[in-house]
Amino acid sequence: MILFIVILVLLIIWFFGVEITLYEHSADVKISPNGQFTAVFTDQAMERIQSGQYAVLKVKAGGDSRSVSVPAIVIGTQPESNQVVFVIVADDVPMDIFQEGLKGEVEVEVEYLTPAELVMQSSGAFSNQADIPLSPQQSGRSNQ
Repeated sequence: MILFIVILVLLIIWFFGVEITLYEHSADVKISPNGQFTAVFTDQAMERIQSGQYAVLKVKAGGDSRSVSVPAIVIGTQPESNQVVFVIVADDVPMDIFQEGLKGEVEVEVEYLTPAELVMQSSGAFSNQADIPLSPQQSGRSNQ
């Protein structure tokens, strides 16, 4: 009985206390040699992306096509073209990621939610916030 109560208390602490990071993703990335890059996002994602947010650039680089993850920060947004400008913040970046024509993707940390907030937002309890896509094929409730 005590074990059950301990597990229940731990689950409640997790449900209301642990934060989950939500990301916006773009595979349309253009890298420039000066340590900056741009990415194009959807209209819905642009509403959630702001200067100062952390991001991770993932690029296939080198002759062996290894995947390199590089930390970055959003330094500006261009809402009219749905572009976001990033700057790489790591010092030990492989120079071959700045080559022309490399394909990459970027993930931007846009929100931190507890599991309780995530469940309430998905059920419509926070109707003034952006919908969370439940599958990659759906972009939220507005397209259904």
